[in-house]
Amino acid sequence: RVAMDMGAELGAEVGRIAGGQAASVAGAEELAKMNMAEITEEKAIELKSVFEALGVKVGTEAGLEAGKDAGNNIDPRVPIKEAIIVAREVAENAALKVKEMYDLVTEEAEQIGAKAGE
Repeated sequence: RVAMDMGAELGAEVGRIAGGQAASVAGAEELAKMNMAEITEEKAIELKSVFEALGVKVGTEAGLEAGKDAGNNIDPRVPIKEAIIVAREVAENAALKVKEMYDLVTEEAEQIGAKAGE
C-alpha cells in the first residue's frame, strides 16, 4: 500500500513536470512557425486561447504518459526495506527499555527480599 501511494505521488509529480515541459516546447515550436512581424496585439490576444489549448492537450498527454511510466517503474522494495529498518530500530529501543525496567524491578525485589530476610 505504501509503495502504491509513493508510486502514485511520484508519478503525479513527474507527470506535472513532464506535462509542463512538453507544453512549453509545443508552444515554442508553434510560435517559431509564425511570422512575428505580422502579429498585432489583437492577433496575440486571439492566439492566447490557441496556445492554452495546445498546452493543455500536449501537456496532458505527455504528463499522463510520464506519470504512468514513473509510477510503474518505482521499486516497491526500497520503501519496504526502509520501513523494516525503522521498525527494527523502534523494536530494539523498546526491548532495551523493557530490559532496563526488568533489571530495575529485579534489583528492587532483591533489596526488598534482603530487608525482609534480616
